[in-house]
Amino acid sequence: MSPFVASRHECASTDLKPGPWQVRRPGGFTLFEAILALALLIVLASLIFAFIADLSDRRERVIDAMTRDRGVELLLDSVESDLFASAAMAPDGSPGVRGDGHSISIFTRGVSGGTASDGIYSRYDFGGGRISVARRDQHDPRSPSAETIGEAVSRVRFRYYNGTSWSSSFSSDRHGLPVAVEVAIWTAGRGERDVEDTTQDLDIEPPDRRRVICIPDGPATGWKEGA
Repeated sequence: MSPFVASRHECASTDLKPGPWQVRRPGGFTLFEAILALALLIVLASLIFAFIADLSDRRERVIDAMTRDRGVELLLDSVESDLFASAAMAPDGSPGVRGDGHSISIFTRGVSGGTASDGIYSRYDFGGGRISVARRDQHDPRSPSAETIGEAVSRVRFRYYNGTSWSSSFSSDRHGLPVAVEVAIWTAGRGERDVEDTTQDLDIEPPDRRRVICIPDGPATGWKEGA
């Protein structure tokens, strides 16, 4: 073989020799393929972790919403129950129902016959994003401790209907029992602005929960209870 031909074969052999990154062992991968596979695994793992984190966050939000709704329902049922058994005047001469836009106090007669020894004073207050209730027996002079029954609440509105109009405050020692009491509740993130006492609050979103409680012993018998 001539030197010229041998030189051509050596050059061709040198040009076709793969680089170190292209070396493929029998049944193996190149370095580039291994890096690509690793990158895909990292991307897939990050997507899975993000999906799991989103599911966990959604679960926590659902649990918080259910807890908040239970507290709101408990408040509405408790206020309604107390108003159904309320009296216009308490035995000590204080109003049986007295309240403003953010709180209400109710004297509840005993269900066993309404004697002077089985009354309960209840006060519902809203503040700091929470709704609390404090109860005491009429013969207990100690100040009752408040119990939180609703959280994550941005606003509460009590209104009182005397038979002709709604008002943001009420006292049964002057007017007897109200015809009805409205309880409106905005949950967290809504209803932050104060609203004037009007039946058409067009400048804010409607409340998340609203209940109008009609009192069985309304104005017709309210003054008799206090006599």
